[in-house]
Amino acid sequence: MKLTTLPIAALVTAIASCTTYENTEIPVERITTAEALASSPDGAHTIMRALGADDDTAATQQWVYRFGQSEAMRIFGHDADSIMPSLRQFSSDIGRLHRNMASILPDAPPLRQIYATVIPYSQSVILMSDTNGITIIVGLNHYLGADYEGYSSFPAYRRARKTPEWMTRDIAEAIVRTVYPLESDAHPTLLQRMLYEGAVAAALVRLMPDNEARAIGITDDDFAQLYRSEKEIWQRMAGSDLLFDRSERTASSLLHEGSPGTVIGRDVPPMAGRLTGWRIAESYLKANPEATPESLLQPTFYLSDKTLREAKYMP
Repeated sequence: MKLTTLPIAALVTAIASCTTYENTEIPVERITTAEALASSPDGAHTIMRALGADDDTAATQQWVYRFGQSEAMRIFGHDADSIMPSLRQFSSDIGRLHRNMASILPDAPPLRQIYATVIPYSQSVILMSDTNGITIIVGLNHYLGADYEGYSSFPAYRRARKTPEWMTRDIAEAIVRTVYPLESDAHPTLLQRMLYEGAVAAALVRLMPDNEARAIGITDDDFAQLYRSEKEIWQRMAGSDLLFDRSERTASSLLHEGSPGTVIGRDVPPMAGRLTGWRIAESYLKANPEATPESLLQPTFYLSDKTLREAKYMP
């Protein structure tokens, strides 16, 4: 998943004290046709700002017409309506996510509005914020199924995530990473990144408890293989200087999605570092009952030299 975010740090401070989750039914407005775009001034304006257009009345009117008539809206909007005629399950999942946020991430701003539309860029989820909370724009065209013809040029690992089941999960990840960003210098160590990724994963498996693998961002097959090889993978990492490596190549190989094969072996699926980080985070929560998933998303957890020892991680 790729995401674009607008500044949110000030919002978190401003509304954390008055965050409320009383309304668990989050409005989901579908805007996948020129007519729907033109009939929703608030939605059109929000989507326009999210996609980087000028923010004035004349520009809005021109943009609404151009975007409504664009090839992306005509093709992807039509296909989204055909493949996903109902967003009832998505709306239900979003409501549950919102309810879970109350206990898992109590300091996070509440969700206020979802616009399900077409995003003609690589981003699948965009977050916008104001004093009322978080508004989310999700591109339905990014979730039309692994066999969708428009994804035929994508590698298999990307197509596997292009299904409706991943929409709410990707939104949850966008919220966590935006409200609780990695706070570090320009070149954190692999271990620090793993601990941050583990903290994100620990939050996600509680926000989206139905499927641990999907919540973490790993396919079921890779999850099973990584889980079986957890001890060996940790030994390969800890037995070298990799944990203190600061290179982007190492981090990308072990933390991001990609083709099979990593810096610790051709037999190791991608995201081995993310799963290991998650296992360390879970071990830390077990060994430190006063800790919470939200507290792990702070630098005092993922940048501390004491964390690994205090986690008592022994795969």
